[in-house]
Amino acid sequence: MPFVFAVKNPTRTASVLAIVTAYSSREVETDSTPYLTAHLTPVRKGIAACPRKIPFHTEVIIAGQIYTCEDRMAQRYRNGNYFDIWKSTTEEAYEFGRQELEVSIK
Repeated sequence: MPFVFAVKNPTRTASVLAIVTAYSSREVETDSTPYLTAHLTPVRKGIAACPRKIPFHTEVIIAGQIYTCEDRMAQRYRNGNYFDIWKSTTEEAYEFGRQELEVSIK
């Protein structure tokens, strides 16, 4: 029997209730490379740190905005629905705060 690749349905989404926070490019909030994501791409608007169970390049919708999973949450958040969105300043990250939101996973 031939091996068949599964194709992800682009119109199908799943939603989860999650804790969403924001971070900026400071070593105290990230690691020693605050301007690179875990996927080794530069941080920029539209990037999210997602749980390890969600593959890189997956798109998620948070508060009506589309983000791409290119970063990872800290190990202490590995067993839950936690997402962290990148902001260009620490002030923006603090302003966003910690919110319980519905996250749609494409």
